Amino acid sequence: MKSILILLFAAMMAVSVSTPAQTNEVDSLLLVLDKELKNRNLYTQQREAKIAFLKGTLAESSHRENRYAIHQKLFQAYQPFICDSAIHYLERNLQLAQNLEDMEAYRDTKIKLAHLLASSGMYKEAVDILDSIPEAALTEELKIQLYHAYDHVYGELAFYSRSEWLKKTYYKIARQYKTQLFQRLDTRSDLYLSMLETNYRDSGNIDLALKTNDQRMALLTPEDQGYAVVAFHRSLDYQQQGDPF
Repeated sequence: MKSILILLFAAMMAVSVSTPAQTNEVDSLLLVLDKELKNRNLYTQQREAKIAFLKGTLAESSHRENRYAIHQKLFQAYQPFICDSAIHYLERNLQLAQNLEDMEAYRDTKIKLAHLLASSGMYKEAVDILDSIPEAALTEELKIQLYHAYDHVYGELAFYSRSEWLKKTYYKIARQYKTQLFQRLDTRSDLYLSMLETNYRDSGNIDLALKTNDQRMALLTPEDQGYAVVAFHRSLDYQQQGDPF
């Protein structure tokens, strides 16, 4: 359903574009949206069936490493569906990782929890968790996750703050973490390309933003989970270009 809403908003924003090439893109987006809407009940049933299967598997498993892996899959299944349940399974994994004395798993779970809490509007809790993680002890992969979570939290704080002074302060902190990410990310990764596209769009360089979006689109098909998000970013590029919606 989250993907369907993103596609719907993207289609609404891009529907008034004027060039033939852009019109073809909108037509393609609307076809994908139509397919997603027709299949929405099926997607819900499939997700609910997957959750039921995972819960059944969890009930039969007493091995702590197995339970950790199943909790992780339940978190991923619930994340776009029911946020409270996603938080619940991450918190279970925090306890399991402590019991297993697996500090890498523990820190990985804390970062995921902080990112999810920020998406739920629980910014102070998210920052407190991230600040408790010793950066020097992290692997390179976890450092990237940490910086991405910090960028997400402070970007959200900046966007929703009513204080212009705090907004500027939070954006400055978010930019510092973006700089760290740009220095570490694989330039072919979607996270890198997503950040690059956003930077181009925010600076008004829409041609380069659209070219970067082309690179992201080339890595996906309409059936892929991230397609709706990339399509939404493309609609933002067109909006910044001045196309009405």
